[in-house]
Amino acid sequence: MNLDLLVSALVLGSIYALITVGYVVVFRASGIFNFLHPDLMLIGALTYTTFAGTDNGVGFSVAVVVSVLAVSVLGGLIYVASVDRTSGMPHWIQMILTMGLSIAAVNAAQLVWGGNLRHLTLPYPNTTVDLPGVRTTTTDLIIVVVSVVLCTFLYWLLTRSSFAIGFRAAAENPVLAAYHGIQLRRWYGGAWALASGAAVVAGLAYSSKVPLDPSLVNVGLLAFPAALLGGMDSISGAFIGALVLALVQQVAAVQFGTQSAVPLSYAVALVVLMLRPQGLFGQRVLTRV
Repeated sequence: MNLDLLVSALVLGSIYALITVGYVVVFRASGIFNFLHPDLMLIGALTYTTFAGTDNGVGFSVAVVVSVLAVSVLGGLIYVASVDRTSGMPHWIQMILTMGLSIAAVNAAQLVWGGNLRHLTLPYPNTTVDLPGVRTTTTDLIIVVVSVVLCTFLYWLLTRSSFAIGFRAAAENPVLAAYHGIQLRRWYGGAWALASGAAVVAGLAYSSKVPLDPSLVNVGLLAFPAALLGGMDSISGAFIGALVLALVQQVAAVQFGTQSAVPLSYAVALVVLMLRPQGLFGQRVLTRV
C-alpha cells in the first residue's frame, strides 16, 4: 500500500466525515436517520455559487458564511414545520418523511438552479504540495484541516460544553426533559440546524475537487456506511468510520476495480454490524422489559 493511496483515502475520508457528522448529530438528538441530509449538501453548495459564482459576487468567506447560515436556518425550519409534527410516531414514519422531503428538495434545487455543471471559485491557487514521500494539493490539505477542526468542535459542543447537557437530556429521555422545562422542539431544531450547516461545508469540500451538479446527493448517500461503522450516536466514531470507509473504497478500487468499491464498503459495514450492532464506537442501548 503506497503513500499516495493513503493520502487519497485520508482526503476522501475527511469529506465523508464532514457528511457523516451531520447524520450523527440528527440521530443523537432525535433518533432519526435524515435522508434529507445529502440534499442540503447540494442546496448549500448551490447557494454558495449564487453568491460567489458571478463577477459581481461577494467574497469567498462571506459566501461561505451566508450559505452555512441560510441552510442551517432552512434545516431548522424544516424540522419545526414538518418533522416535528410526527413527534411521538415510530421512527420509520419520520424516516419516510425525510425521504419524501429529499425528493422534493432535489427537484426544487434543479428547478431553481438547473442541472448544469458549476465550478466553485476558490480564493487561492490550487497548487501542488510536495510532502515527504507523497504529493498532494492545497485543496486536499485544507479539506483535511477543516474536517478535523469541525469534527473536533462538534465533539466538544455535544459532549463537553454546557450545550451538551440539554442536548443529552432531550435525546436520552425526552419525556423527563420536557417535564423539567426543556423545550424539545428548540433542541431538536437546533440539532437539525447544526447538521445542515455541516452539510454545507461537506458539499463545498467535495465540490472544490469536482464540478458541482445534482449527483452530489449520491456522494452524501455513499457516506452512510461510515455512520454505521463508527456508530450512529458517536461523533468520534463518525470520523474514524469515515476514514475506514474511504480506505476500504480506495483499496477496493485499486485491487478489484472502481465498481467494487461501494459494494465492498457496504459489505464491510454489514460484517461490523453483525459483530457489533451499535458500531465500533456506538453505545449499546439496553431496554428494560
